[in-house]
Amino acid sequence: MNLGKIISKLWRAKSGKIIKIIQKIRGLKLKEIKKNKSFKNSMRIDLGKKHGFKKDRKHIVVVTKVSKRKNKRKARKGKIFGKLSSQGCIKRKKKISLLKMASNSIPFKSKSYTKLKTYWVLEDKKNKYFETILKKI
Repeated sequence: MNLGKIISKLWRAKSGKIIKIIQKIRGLKLKEIKKNKSFKNSMRIDLGKKHGFKKDRKHIVVVTKVSKRKNKRKARKGKIFGKLSSQGCIKRKKKISLLKMASNSIPFKSKSYTKLKTYWVLEDKKNKYFETILKKI
């Protein structure tokens, strides 16, 4: 068995202490990111290899930080804006998923790179982190 398969098996279990330690280390690295950052290696080796990432000059991995949004609108001192029927959190839906937001917010020149895949890496209380694999044309 290669390293990718072993890591994917550990990742699926998610009860192991090793995975929790790896997640904490990744979280410390990713908290410093402002919005986007490019890396030479992918954080999740198993998914990177599965979706076509190779260690050469043509491939880049970009980690994107997306803040989790709340459905409810913030109101000061319990004020009501508009009719009462439109105030529930069920009615206000997100127009776009966080994964799509992450893949759309990459600042690299889209003419010279193509997007191969975007996938989830980690999340904390405020943010979700996604990896996007880019390939040079």
